[in-house]
Amino acid sequence: MLVQKLIDNQTLNFDEKVVVYRMAFNCEIMFDYLTATGKQVPESIGKKMAEIDLTISKVKSESFKFKNVTPEPNKKGRKLKKKERRHENFLLQYEIGEALRADINDLVEILEKLTALCHPCTPCTLQNTLLTHKVFIFFGQKTTGFLLYLGIISLLSFLGFATASIWASFSNWYGVPTQILYVCAAALGASFYSLNSAKKFVVTRTFDNWYIQHYYYRLLLGVIAGSLLANIIDPASFIQTNADKNNVMGVVKMSGALIALLGGFSSDFVNKLFNRLLNVFQSFIYGDTEEIIESKKQTMEAEMEKKSKKTIIKKAEEINLVIEKSELKPEDKMYKNIKGIIGKMLDEA
Repeated sequence: MLVQKLIDNQTLNFDEKVVVYRMAFNCEIMFDYLTATGKQVPESIGKKMAEIDLTISKVKSESFKFKNVTPEPNKKGRKLKKKERRHENFLLQYEIGEALRADINDLVEILEKLTALCHPCTPCTLQNTLLTHKVFIFFGQKTTGFLLYLGIISLLSFLGFATASIWASFSNWYGVPTQILYVCAAALGASFYSLNSAKKFVVTRTFDNWYIQHYYYRLLLGVIAGSLLANIIDPASFIQTNADKNNVMGVVKMSGALIALLGGFSSDFVNKLFNRLLNVFQSFIYGDTEEIIESKKQTMEAEMEKKSKKTIIKKAEEINLVIEKSELKPEDKMYKNIKGIIGKMLDEA
């Protein structure tokens, strides 16, 4: 519809011009990704993208040239407010969309070709994995915002884990520091899992911010699962034997903190464990699973046999009713044979 409007030389509204700008922006980000990774791009696309970039640069330079950048006295030279900056950004997008009006057909064609070349990456995932935040806030290499926030959560979890470990070892107030230690250990395991899972998508530039909520929910779930697991499993139950020296259990010191960390790392394991415990309690209350199945099987067989007998008796009654209404006499051979069959049917029932 938008393309048809442009072909028909109709006037575009504000939103439609912003859409044209977004198309150009998506083309730019995919083109930059392909050239940065050394992938081959058709020459025709390169030439057209150079023309589009030149047009956008002219619009930006004109916009900055005529914009009054002198701060108002009451603002004391501070930056524009966030709302004003957003408004100016929309106006710039509007002007770029208007300037690219004549290139809409080329933009659509380029967008389709670049999308195919960038697969499985998309403009959304490429934008989400741009290096925009400093690793150490104000200095260091740049990273993505989501990885930075996960890293901060991991660092805080580690600091809490270390602090709670020291507190729990020296404090006589056993309950509180131990529970804090379990929570921090579970958070450390959950953040490690989230960082490790998100890393591969960021590296391949296929990270979709739609799943950010999933990672945060996974952190919360890991904290809950790890804390519960550390409280229901006794580390002393893992007794080291001579056989353990040849496997991982021989070199790992089991503790409540380690159990919490493992629970935070794998909440699926905790879910399976709870289901297993539930089955154990059900077996304790209702009996063994095989016994339950056998009991239900016998009940069903008894019901089926009862139904079968009712059906036989009903059929025998129907046959007997037909004979009585027929012209057959009791001394007839056919009458006697049918009566004999009815008798056998009733005996079996």
